[in-house]
Amino acid sequence: MTHELNSGQRTRWWIQNPRRTSAEPQIQPPVYEKPLTIREWLNQEPDGKVAQSYKLAEKIHEGQVRFSGEPYISHPEAVTDIINTEFYNGALPDVDLICAALLHDTLEDTNDEQKLLIYEKIKNDFGEGVAYLVESVSQFRSDGSEQSDTEYLQKQAAHGIPDPRVFVLKLADRLHNMRTLQFVPEEKQIPKAKETHIYAGLAERLGMWAVKTELEDLAFKYESPDLYQSIKEEVDSDPRLTADFISKVENSLNQVLRNNEGTKGSISVRKNGLWALYDKRIRLAQAGKGRLGTFSHINDLVSFRIVCDTVNSNNLLELYSILGAIHNHPKFNEPLDETRLDEFLAKPKGNKYSALQTTIDYPEGSFEIAITTKEREEFNNWGIMYLLRRGQLQEATPLYELKIVFDEEGKAIFLNKDATGVDFVYAKNPWLGAQAISLIVNEVPTKIGQFVPNASSIKVVASEDIRRAPPAHFLEHCSPETQKIIESQYALLGRDFDVVRGSELLEPILSRIGLLVVSDWPPLERILLTKFDAQDLHDLYLKIARTGEHLLNEISQVFQEEGINKEALSLTTIRLRGKNSPHVLRDVSNLIDDLKVDTRHILTSKPIASEEGDYELRIVINNPSQEILNTLNKKLGNDQRFDQVTIV
Repeated sequence: MTHELNSGQRTRWWIQNPRRTSAEPQIQPPVYEKPLTIREWLNQEPDGKVAQSYKLAEKIHEGQVRFSGEPYISHPEAVTDIINTEFYNGALPDVDLICAALLHDTLEDTNDEQKLLIYEKIKNDFGEGVAYLVESVSQFRSDGSEQSDTEYLQKQAAHGIPDPRVFVLKLADRLHNMRTLQFVPEEKQIPKAKETHIYAGLAERLGMWAVKTELEDLAFKYESPDLYQSIKEEVDSDPRLTADFISKVENSLNQVLRNNEGTKGSISVRKNGLWALYDKRIRLAQAGKGRLGTFSHINDLVSFRIVCDTVNSNNLLELYSILGAIHNHPKFNEPLDETRLDEFLAKPKGNKYSALQTTIDYPEGSFEIAITTKEREEFNNWGIMYLLRRGQLQEATPLYELKIVFDEEGKAIFLNKDATGVDFVYAKNPWLGAQAISLIVNEVPTKIGQFVPNASSIKVVASEDIRRAPPAHFLEHCSPETQKIIESQYALLGRDFDVVRGSELLEPILSRIGLLVVSDWPPLERILLTKFDAQDLHDLYLKIARTGEHLLNEISQVFQEEGINKEALSLTTIRLRGKNSPHVLRDVSNLIDDLKVDTRHILTSKPIASEEGDYELRIVINNPSQEILNTLNKKLGNDQRFDQVTIV
């Protein structure tokens, strides 16, 4: 569907000097025609270079069969069709790449003498370009062995950064193998699926969003079939994916577009992948930004995308105008989530994704509206293929010049050519990034801020102390993409401080009723979470830290209204803090038993058996006599192992 748009309304907020960036190269768009399958191509050009490549592949694979029972030539045919009909999608393809796709397995499972003969024939008949692509990709083995692929990647990386078409061809190869994994013996399915995450990461680096998503979901399906099915059912039943919900949002967006005139545009709906949603939900929950039991807060489960066909790439003000019109529309204005507004036009993401994004919070759940141009959207979805469809291999090569490095387990990690050690460790694991101190690169101790060479093997040296965020100087030695991750970690660190501060502010009020921690009396936890609309105690502590005295007064008022006081609860809490020492828990337990104290529970909020550090021991007892309290205070207070004894 298309609509007329104009600049009649201006956005409520402003980004200075929106401009075209390198994410949208200024080159002539391709002429798209109906994409041809390899069979259709052979019928149209029975004697051309592609047809000759097919004949050679058919001859070499004669008599070979796949696990499905099909002739082996069906695999090169399918890989070629993926490249031509999906990756190029009707644009004029790279003939060398098409020939290489047909021949990509001809060097596999042959001895050295046969391999040399076949390689020379390919080079003589089809050119050095085809021979290079075939040789480069053929050494990736497809037997489900992660080690074999890792060994090849190490050899390939050692010879320099490959032509990006090698990666495109390998992604098509892996995509077809994963689409037909059900025919592979079961013992090989899980190793193949685990290995596939490497290629999903490669697809992400190349900007091939659709390929990344499909590879992740196919791997997820075989790695964890029960969990996959559970997540699939949960997502499929989400109210935001119903026809009624989609129609409701589309109708409102159509109304916005009808009220604007002058520029053509269209609306499409995009559903995120199951693995991406599952992984994001875990990460958000760990960051305290959502719950594990729901997807309702995840705004890109469904994305409504407004693609403007005729906006001038050097003047993107129309896109900001559309955003303003959406924000001012009555269906979107009230539920607008102003904390989730992303400006990726003037400053695209690290993978060069480029769009304006805003989030709307409906009762059914949050959803995203993205606004971009037609060419930028093609780039957002296809990355390197945007350039290859336009015959821009020379432009694509430096833009997607990736280096391959390997962690201590031999796992391949694809990085941008300018990546540092900080980028490496965050690509491997953001949590590990916060703990990292330095690296050992090719067995040489190396500062983490230095550039890491292509083909290097890297081991991370981590701090023994657990850290939420790394030292601040990491921000000076990494890519913008990594900087965003580190900045989010610092935001979480600030949140952690607020949680601790909130619990400390609440402690004096709790001490009046014989407690130091809310969770030590579950009925109180339920009352406070309900009264103050908090998801959990961390959320409650955050609210206390950020509102201060006002909320503390309200909590005191709740205690009065509910009759919560020390006399009613008849509880006393003892907190012991000190340096770690042998037999602390045993000795305290024996003392309590000797005094015949009615103990509700004994809790340790910090380990008391570790070699270093301190501990905290908390004992909640029922209705102790003053004599018992005096004895406990005296004996515990005189024990040199305790730095602090608190009894309330």
